Amino acid sequence: MKTISEIRKLHNKVAPVFTAAPAVLAEKSPAVRTLSFNDLQRPAKAIDELMACFLPASTPCKPKTGMLTARPGEDEGFIYLIRSGRFDTFRLIDDLYLGVGYGPAIVGLQELFCHAPSRHYVQVMADTSVHALPARRARELIEQHNLWQSASLILSFYLMFMMYRDEHMVSKSAYTVVRAKLMEYMENRDFHMMRKESIGPFIQKTTTLSRSLIYKILAELTEGGYITVNRGCLVKIFYLPEAL
Repeated sequence: MKTISEIRKLHNKVAPVFTAAPAVLAEKSPAVRTLSFNDLQRPAKAIDELMACFLPASTPCKPKTGMLTARPGEDEGFIYLIRSGRFDTFRLIDDLYLGVGYGPAIVGLQELFCHAPSRHYVQVMADTSVHALPARRARELIEQHNLWQSASLILSFYLMFMMYRDEHMVSKSAYTVVRAKLMEYMENRDFHMMRKESIGPFIQKTTTLSRSLIYKILAELTEGGYITVNRGCLVKIFYLPEAL
């Protein structure tokens, strides 16, 4: 049996090997970049598969206020099938605007696993076609037709969107938040132009930044030649630096 002194000597010889390894691994690891809006790839095939399975068992739904929540009360939750049309998503606690979506889409899939009160709600337009399906029945159909992979892909897409928001909205820099919103605005520029929605109000309603700070950053970007804004509307993005 080795003495304490011998064990310590052996440890001193071996320890540097293990302490050096993480540093070597870190050097070889690729740089982690921030998620961009283009990384959010919609799982169209998975949505189509679940829609085809759910629709025959669902019921047409036309909410009077246009507002949908996955769990409207204490009863069992619902899953909503938005066949066509446009809808807006908001955070329930403070009505913060999260973004626009288009059918076909499935809202409320979290009810398959989580029975907590809804944290978000969806506002549908007058011409949006919506069907409702109890979450219990949806689980039965998924099990019957072996569609858990499709459901998982859609939930993963929602998770990626929340990760995207977390990386850009929960930030030390107000500019990082504005930068993300500028790119998001450009992705749906035609929609915002149709709404006659300027870039400043869009950023203000989708973040918690103050109006003065938003316009200060927009002015700096415009003066620096990074963006072009005409009558409040974002016309073009030339280049957005990582920091301002």
